[in-house]
Amino acid sequence: MKKSINRRQFLQTSSLAIAGAAVVSGTGVLLLDPVAAWALTKSTLDEHTTTTLIAMCRHLYPHKVIEDAEYGKTVEGFAKKASTDSAFAKLLQDGVAALDAAAHGKAAWCSF
Repeated sequence: MKKSINRRQFLQTSSLAIAGAAVVSGTGVLLLDPVAAWALTKSTLDEHTTTTLIAMCRHLYPHKVIEDAEYGKTVEGFAKKASTDSAFAKLLQDGVAALDAAAHGKAAWCSF
C-alpha cells in the first residue's frame, strides 16, 4: 500500500529541496532572482545607459507581470547592434543624455 503525502508535506519538502539546491550550487542569487542573472551579462553599453533604457522600455510598455529581465533582453539586442554600429551606440548614449538633462539628473532613477 502506497503512503500518501499531504499538501503540507509536499510544500515543505519542495521548498527545502529548492533551498538546498540553491545552497549546494552556490548560485542562490541566480535561482531566486532571475533579474540578477541577466544583470551579469556583459555589454558594450555602460551600466547607466542600460538601466535607463530598461526603465524607458518599462515606461513605454508597462506590464504588471513582466520582470525587468524581459525588458533587459530588448536592451541586450540594442547593445548587440551598438557593438557593431558606432552611430547606433552614439544615438543611444545621446538619447540617455537627453533624458538625463530633461530629468535634471539621472533619468533611470526617475519614476517618469
